Amino acid sequence: MKRLVLSLAILGGIFTACNNGISEKEQTAKASEILSAYPNATVEVKDGTAHVMGTFSSEEEKKTALSAVGTVEGVKDVMDMAVVSADGKPVENIADAMQIHHNQEKVKTALENFPSVSVEVINNEITLTGNVSATQEKRINEIIKEYKFPIHNNLVVK
Repeated sequence: MKRLVLSLAILGGIFTACNNGISEKEQTAKASEILSAYPNATVEVKDGTAHVMGTFSSEEEKKTALSAVGTVEGVKDVMDMAVVSADGKPVENIADAMQIHHNQEKVKTALENFPSVSVEVINNEITLTGNVSATQEKRINEIIKEYKFPIHNNLVVK
């Protein structure tokens, strides 16, 4: 019996020593405080990953905010679920923003063999920018034609 009590006391001490971080609720509160400068953005921390959602007025602003959220104690990773809106207006529906982000990731993956092509969300629409050859543009058009959502092709053919 004494061994059992001693073992439980040791295990309790180990678990207490390992739990030196802050709770998800506290992490979310600290991250939200950081994002308070961006009224159209929200954050939620789950399992050490901060999920940043909402709208930023520029890519630079978004990168700054994501970087700042990553400094919160206990946050191991930051998931970028936010979009950039050139007019600064928020996306009306968070589900729409998440779908746009998901579609952007699909297009990025499909075009990963074209490093000069940038896939961005501008005004809540997926936009391709960069310089490509005529052959590359033809192949890229074949790839993006398969998607059922609009993709703006702003590629420059050289």
